[in-house]
Amino acid sequence: MATTAINLQQEGYIPVSIDAAEAAQRLLRECTSNRMVHVTRLLAVDGVDNGHGDALRALLVAGADPDRAAGDGCTPCLIAAQQGHAPLLEQLLKAGADGDRAYPANGAAPAFMAAHNGHARALRILALAKADLNRRNDRGATPAFAAAAYGHAAALGTLLAADADADAADDSGASPLHAAAAAGRATTVAILLRAGADPGRPWRGRPPAALAADNGHDGVAATLEAAAKDGTASPAHEVTPELENREVGVAARDDGAADRVPR
Repeated sequence: MATTAINLQQEGYIPVSIDAAEAAQRLLRECTSNRMVHVTRLLAVDGVDNGHGDALRALLVAGADPDRAAGDGCTPCLIAAQQGHAPLLEQLLKAGADGDRAYPANGAAPAFMAAHNGHARALRILALAKADLNRRNDRGATPAFAAAAYGHAAALGTLLAADADADAADDSGASPLHAAAAAGRATTVAILLRAGADPGRPWRGRPPAALAADNGHDGVAATLEAAAKDGTASPAHEVTPELENREVGVAARDDGAADRVPR
């Protein structure tokens, strides 16, 4: 899967050490027209706790363009979604930003960015704004594929609750279930099975159970074998904040997991 990381340190972005109000004033001073303000730069920060929500609101009220992209084509919505800054994302969408505009380098839209990094709240905001939760990146992978592959249970549940496709394959023919199985993501496998994903569908001749077994995930393989045999899914784990945190921790420790995800 193509990387979705955006370089927040490149020239033109405001460092996190600058106070939000000062940052807003600097942006306004530097531009001959308020509508030419690079709102994107304001979002290269560590969240709204430092007052950046107020600064963004001030810029938008002053006429800043909420969809103005940086030189690499990165928009404010993309950064807000990637970083999980849900209140900032909501402000931008209400100001008319395009919730489906993709990052040119890999075709990842805000929903994919949020799913890839496990930001369920950002996904809920995008869903309310009628963003396309099935929009594919340049490799044909959907947000559900990304959430499943990286073990983001709450993000995947949010997508499926908003009617995202649980079985949409990427350009190679791999489905979210194939990706989750290969990476050993027990919880997202269970969620996908409950949502109706096909446990018998092969990828390059290998069903999901075989992909799990190939990578040493025997418990996941057994679950998938049983589901394929009787056509029913085992009860999915309840998705709680504690469970989501545990899944994310496993993903972070399993440094080689991404290399085993079908592409």
